Amino acid sequence: MTAKDRLLTEILRTAIYSKEFYIDKSVADSINWEEIYKEARAHQVHTLIYPVIKQVDPSMGPDDKLMAVWNISVMSCGIQMICDEIWLGEVIENLAAAGIDSIVLKGMAINKCYPYPELRTMGDADILVHEEDMVRAAEVLERLGYFGQRDTKTKHIEFFKKNSITIELHRLLIDYDFMRYKESFHDEIWKNRVSVNLGTIKANILSWEMQILHICIHMASHISHGGFGLRQLCDLVIVTEAKRNEINWNIVRDRSIKYGIDNFVYAIFLACNRIFEMEVPPEIAFRSIREHGKIDKLIEDILAGGNMGRKDIYRTSANVLLNNSSTGGELKYRSKFSKAVHLLFPDRNKLVKRKKYMYVRRTPLFLPLAWMHRIAYGVKRKDFSFHDKKEIFRNSELNLMAEERNNLLEWLGLR
Repeated sequence: MTAKDRLLTEILRTAIYSKEFYIDKSVADSINWEEIYKEARAHQVHTLIYPVIKQVDPSMGPDDKLMAVWNISVMSCGIQMICDEIWLGEVIENLAAAGIDSIVLKGMAINKCYPYPELRTMGDADILVHEEDMVRAAEVLERLGYFGQRDTKTKHIEFFKKNSITIELHRLLIDYDFMRYKESFHDEIWKNRVSVNLGTIKANILSWEMQILHICIHMASHISHGGFGLRQLCDLVIVTEAKRNEINWNIVRDRSIKYGIDNFVYAIFLACNRIFEMEVPPEIAFRSIREHGKIDKLIEDILAGGNMGRKDIYRTSANVLLNNSSTGGELKYRSKFSKAVHLLFPDRNKLVKRKKYMYVRRTPLFLPLAWMHRIAYGVKRKDFSFHDKKEIFRNSELNLMAEERNNLLEWLGLR
């Protein structure tokens, strides 16, 4: 863990537990606050730590220019969250009026556990409905002015509305290969629910036991394909601490074993203990994990990836190599040519898992079109320079990065 990572996680730990933050004057001059802000933003926790940063002595903290930028981003987040809650409440209310049962997921379901709920950033709102209600739920959203593609093959559909929050309407919550008894998981979700206030209405959310499991499963799915950052860890810590005495941890333990994610759940709790000094519930610590160095590797992976594991082009490219490989076993990209082929021309069964290439499912004849689509997208994307794009084919470390991530995922039980 770098000095920058240590400082950021210390500030974040202070914010989560509402403690007082102290900076030694002897090290204050060596802190690059621009880098701290940039890193915090990459992990989408810059708003969460703002109340702590604001209390830092101005002579040792960020300069006025950076604080002004920080303040604007925090105010924007707060206003957006207030509006999002109102808009989502309207959707839930209209679904209920149409006789459609729903469950609010992820950020909007748990933000009330945070010391400052309005500072938990959120990109969209996720709503789960029964499979048989998907068509009617889509019609409700369309009557409210939302539009989206009614694709019956995806587990969720995105709905958009100008100047409003994006809605992801889910028919399935999980369909991941690393899980067992997926149908049972969905049945249990609907049987065990609690409610929270959403603006002026009540909304259903997952029970707190299933909430913990879903947070872990969501992290597992992201780390399998790219990575996740500190905000997702914060969600787990915040819910654990806010609901520690309400949660039946025996249920969390037993379900994690049943669904085949117990390796990952325990590892991620140990990572939270290392980073945030969060006490691991004794029911979760029912096993001993050997190779504690792997927990350090897990933490390094989280810190290196940013919010979605795509902080730099080399990590993104290493993930492409990993995801285009077969599950299990060593990666076989020993030459630049082999690496380039797998980067540019992935197998059909890999592409169909990506929403933008779903048309490949119809026939293998569309595979060359999908490859051209993929290459054109790579050329046009603006987040990486053309020089960086060329370098990924020359970087000899890319295969090693992919192999290290492959080994980590196998140890976590995700490959």
